[in-house]
Amino acid sequence: MRQPSTNGTRRFSQALRPPTHPAPLPSVPYINPLLFWKQPPPKPNLKIRLTTDGAIMLSWNLPTLSWHHEEIMSYRIYSYRETSEEPSQLLWKTEADVYARALPMACTLMQIIHGYKYHFAVRAIDMNFRMSPESNTVSIELL
Repeated sequence: MRQPSTNGTRRFSQALRPPTHPAPLPSVPYINPLLFWKQPPPKPNLKIRLTTDGAIMLSWNLPTLSWHHEEIMSYRIYSYRETSEEPSQLLWKTEADVYARALPMACTLMQIIHGYKYHFAVRAIDMNFRMSPESNTVSIELL
């Protein structure tokens, strides 16, 4: 909502919002491709669900994967546990590196502490150690 000008300047009543969880995932180093390399991995599509025994199941696919892309070697799974701290990239932890198998892939996480909200993301890693863009971030609150 605009307020009247004062001395030629405008004031806006829009308040600054505090930063929200999760913080952005840390960026990865760029690897300059060689001429004969194929394209780096595409962005994974991540899903989450709670299993009947209280574990978290993450599953993902690469919907745009084709022969134009380099072979996927592994996937890196990241977790972020919300706390009362300010959002920070330091709260992102590498949960696991899993070898690539036939898609779609899934991973079950069992050592999760109840009473927190968690966020997860995945990156694909190709045979040249290039990482895909991070997947969509999925979240779950365990009470």
